Amino acid sequence: MKVSIEHNLSPDKKKVKRKRLSMKVINEINAVNRRIAETWTPEMDAEIELATLQYRLARCATLTEEKLVRAQKRAQLKRDLKKAVTVKLLSNALDVDALLARIRSALADVELHELNAMAELRAIRAELRQA
Repeated sequence: MKVSIEHNLSPDKKKVKRKRLSMKVINEINAVNRRIAETWTPEMDAEIELATLQYRLARCATLTEEKLVRAQKRAQLKRDLKKAVTVKLLSNALDVDALLARIRSALADVELHELNAMAELRAIRAELRQA
């Protein structure tokens, strides 16, 4: 049996690495599946549903807290950016350009994390509405 594993190299190219599973591994997987099927109870379904709901609620809370922290960080970076621009305009210091580049990079990182977190938060909230 072949298993495909995708490794992301760049946005437009994917490297697919194929590995063969030995019969021993396949038999072990089948044995685990049989054991689960034989011992499964309806209470386990309820436990999984409850654990999933608790995880989603906790993740929503975490993402909301992280959003507040990122907002504070973004505000601080914007204040730093204004100060650096003012210094650059008043005195043509050489090290200010490097500082501006670092601040802009940090702002871009904060924005990227914000976009990813908001997408995850929307997905979790949609799942919660469906549940």
